[in-house]
Amino acid sequence: NVRDAPDGPVLIHVVTQKGKGYAPAEAAADRGHAVVKFDVISGVQAKAKPNAPAYTRVFGESLIKAGDADDKVVAITAAMPSGTGV
Repeated sequence: NVRDAPDGPVLIHVVTQKGKGYAPAEAAADRGHAVVKFDVISGVQAKAKPNAPAYTRVFGESLIKAGDADDKVVAITAAMPSGTGV
């Protein structure tokens, strides 16, 4: 319906339930969106040692530099600031 709306722009606000019955995901609002191998019972992730800086760190630091250089820079996060680097 939104795609065919005659007027725009249109804002769609979607409310989801994270975890949906998986206690470790429900208990950690900022974790479990994109995961590596993990123990299903405890929810503990088995992350390998990185050989390069994390994308989220590079993005976050670059965003800060851009914001310092231009006060018109705005960041919008997907309700998971640590996962997006914001």
